[in-house]
Amino acid sequence: MEPLHSPFARQLGTNYVPSDSDVIEIRQLLTRPKARVDEFDKEIKRITDLLESLQRQRQVDITYINQHEAILSPIRRIPTEILQCIFLRCLPTKHNAVMSSLQAPVLLTHVCRDWREAALKMPRLWASLHIPIPSRPSKPNAFSSYPTPTSPQLAEEEFQRHTQAVQRWESKMQERRQIVKTWFTRAAGCKLSISITFYDGRRIPGEAEVVSNTLKSIMDIVVAYSPQWKRIEVVASHPHICDLLALPVHTVPYLEHIKVTCNTFSMSPIATGPALYRQVSPTGLLAAPSLTSFHFKLLPEPPLTLPVNWAQLRELYFDGSASRAFDGTTVEFTPSDASYLLRSCPLLVRCRLVVVQNSMFSPSAAPSVFNFNSEDEEAPAPITLPHLEYLSIYEGAPLQDLFSQLEVPLLNDICFASCIPPYDSDPTSLVTLLKKCGPTVQKLTFDYPSFTIEDIKQCLSLVPGLTHLSLSIKLREKSYSVQTFDPPGYSSIAKLNNAFLAQITPRLEAVDDGTGRESVVTLCPKLASLSCKTLPSEFSEDALLDFIKSRRSEAMYRHGIAPLRRVHLFFKRPKDVDVMKELEKADVDVHGLEVAVTYDDPSERDAEYLSPTLGLEPNIYLPYPW
Repeated sequence: MEPLHSPFARQLGTNYVPSDSDVIEIRQLLTRPKARVDEFDKEIKRITDLLESLQRQRQVDITYINQHEAILSPIRRIPTEILQCIFLRCLPTKHNAVMSSLQAPVLLTHVCRDWREAALKMPRLWASLHIPIPSRPSKPNAFSSYPTPTSPQLAEEEFQRHTQAVQRWESKMQERRQIVKTWFTRAAGCKLSISITFYDGRRIPGEAEVVSNTLKSIMDIVVAYSPQWKRIEVVASHPHICDLLALPVHTVPYLEHIKVTCNTFSMSPIATGPALYRQVSPTGLLAAPSLTSFHFKLLPEPPLTLPVNWAQLRELYFDGSASRAFDGTTVEFTPSDASYLLRSCPLLVRCRLVVVQNSMFSPSAAPSVFNFNSEDEEAPAPITLPHLEYLSIYEGAPLQDLFSQLEVPLLNDICFASCIPPYDSDPTSLVTLLKKCGPTVQKLTFDYPSFTIEDIKQCLSLVPGLTHLSLSIKLREKSYSVQTFDPPGYSSIAKLNNAFLAQITPRLEAVDDGTGRESVVTLCPKLASLSCKTLPSEFSEDALLDFIKSRRSEAMYRHGIAPLRRVHLFFKRPKDVDVMKELEKADVDVHGLEVAVTYDDPSERDAEYLSPTLGLEPNIYLPYPW
């Protein structure tokens, strides 16, 4: 199309004011272009209508195609047996199934009618359930800004909000009660895995009765299916745990796993003294004939008083007792108690213990104070655990004597933490353990600030087959024991500095035999995984790069060094180097290598601390003129 020419071209885009004759001429000039625009609009509308019609016809055909192709979908032709296997793989693996439409198995019933029917016909799909029972909303307290002769009343709005919250809780608990009933009905005769979390709180007697009735209505359903229990896990206050553990042993013929955690901050109704607690029944669940796994934490009973058939256990996890027993005495689990317990469990495969002795001692007195039989010169008999593969232990009292008695030929995974500071005179008790089982250990985790650097070197030299090493600055809160130590005997705690990392970085050195041969010098030649959480001033990224490069080099592979597969690190300082980019620049083979380095920069948290507006309210920040 040829461009339109205008006699007013020089005036376009200016502030020119037309005369009367110019106005008439411009209007006549626009008559033809306006007519053409109208024609264009009509043509555009015709073409647009045609396009929309074609798009509608196309969508009809696409819908027709999609509907028929859906029939051809391979998932429709999968045999029911395979579909059921897929459904089972959709279940959560780290916890029991939950009452949520966002997760299997409930999610699978919301896809289509066929899937719903298939899911409802699979009892195994409904064989696990987590039952959370949250705390009932407590009545809020009304406060007055000045002393009053009577307690202030709640405002009407506060009372309504509380009433609505209670109604929502009661409605949700009624809903969950019905879900539990329906869920277990769908499980048919399958063995059940159940976990229950109950936070009841401290309540006045009236509220406590309501909560107790609600819990009972749910637990009655759960208990009715006790002949099908395979695994039961409970977090609740001690009275409720006792009620559960008091179920007659004949009602749980298939029970294999019990895990109980006493919620020490949750007791209902309000009471004090021994009357609140009851002894665990000697003929209850803990005496189950098939029980092979027992986890317990914060119970107010000494572990050795629990009526458990220890001799048949294959898994034992003891994560600490409550600080006080039901009779008010202090609960301990001493090295001698641990020795007795381990002797009672010859079939253990996995074990975790928290050893605590609330006594005051000095290191010089430790050998006599903690000797199992100080009057007898003969060494104690060995503790033979021929099947033990995993041992996690927290040292709240010296464990050298205990470890020296262990005979654990299959032990390959150790997790060790201690509240005892390092001393120059005595190596860590972990050394004693590794001298007994070091050649079989493949995984080792420990809390390195309770070690000297020599302790760590000695430990690593005792585990030539180690493949996984994990070091942490805080494996467990150190609040289990009250002890005093001799400050003059303290040794410097280990630092994971560059010199330490060099000890596990393979290097070639010439063999002094005149042949010119080279050999590898390093600790842990089979190491494939390193996980470490360090303090701020420890090894650098450059040392880390040297470590990774060395353990990913062909030259080291030829000398028997295993390829590094995984590095997970946490640095409590700013990021200096991008490790992965530097490895790629150095042409390091990173195929099959997982590197995750996390930083926690304290300076970012200090930004507000150093701010010039510190102490000012946000709404009084003022713009400064400079």
